[in-house]
Amino acid sequence: MGVRELAKSRPIRSLNVGAADLHRWNPVLENFKESIIVDADGRELRDIKLSRFACSLVAMNGDVRTPQVAKAQAYFARLVQATQDDIRAVEDVEVSRSVMTSPSERRR
Repeated sequence: MGVRELAKSRPIRSLNVGAADLHRWNPVLENFKESIIVDADGRELRDIKLSRFACSLVAMNGDVRTPQVAKAQAYFARLVQATQDDIRAVEDVEVSRSVMTSPSERRR
């Protein structure tokens, strides 16, 4: 089954996308790009290039007993943790700024 057939046949339930938006933006087509590669013998091989989002979906839904899937899940878990740490650091800076400014400066 190709990417276009998959996009048409599988309902998108995991994403918060309204039905009216699906005709303009299809998350499957956007994140799973189909391409054709010609090998040394001249044969055409179908391939799919995944976005980072698509890779995370595949990894999170894969069999954790497979070493590659387990490694991918660990990678995305570390990425999420690092992102959360960055968000907390920015929030801490914003709180520090609001505490350090005087009430008259906050009104400006």
